[in-house]
Amino acid sequence: MLLAVNYWQRIVQDSGVSEMKRIEEYYRKCSKELSKIEGRLTQIEERLQELPTETILIKKVKGKPYYYRQFREEGRTKSKSLGAVKPGSAAAEERQILERRQLLEERKELLALRDAFRKAERGLKKEIDKKPMLEDYSFEVYWKDELTAKVRVKGKDVYVSSYSDQPGKRLFPAGKISRFQLNEILKTRCWDEGRPDINELLRVRGIKEYNPLEIVRKTHGVSWNDFIWLRFPGEQITAKDVLVR
Repeated sequence: MLLAVNYWQRIVQDSGVSEMKRIEEYYRKCSKELSKIEGRLTQIEERLQELPTETILIKKVKGKPYYYRQFREEGRTKSKSLGAVKPGSAAAEERQILERRQLLEERKELLALRDAFRKAERGLKKEIDKKPMLEDYSFEVYWKDELTAKVRVKGKDVYVSSYSDQPGKRLFPAGKISRFQLNEILKTRCWDEGRPDINELLRVRGIKEYNPLEIVRKTHGVSWNDFIWLRFPGEQITAKDVLVR
């Protein structure tokens, strides 16, 4: 069980942006271990179905000891003679009883381990699902086709390189800001979170929840009252592709 717990503890100790790839690696390893555990549990269950549920007793019959196999059948306890007691004469049955006991103990441990791995996997998946909010990324800010700023997000900090002094063309203050400040500014380029049709607007664009970054990735942060828009790396677009007048 410690193996599963350590997966999560190691992530929690340092789950910054630079750790996202490591989180994904641990998630894959965790899923792989879970698959192995599930496979072994299936094998154990199949073997337990084959093994008899019984105990071996010794009874005296006319003063002589005999091995008896005791078991439950149709709700009743029954017994069957295995013959007179001789060294090793009930060894096969004893091995089955021992194997069953060992398998039951292994199953108990594996079930506990599976629960621990599942918990770790859920925690890792939760962190991975936050990736759009945590990843390092960058984008450019344009006024029409004029570059006005370059925004780089790294770790907890955001660095803004400004290329324009005109207030009407600027969206971000120059220098270093926080992710919170970035998020608040991005919100000004998004639909109002409280509008009645917000869920439909998100759904048609393939966005699962209200996330300013994901919204501006889709809309480029355009607004009806200015010519500012955002371009993300790899996008081969110009103002005429995104601005609507």
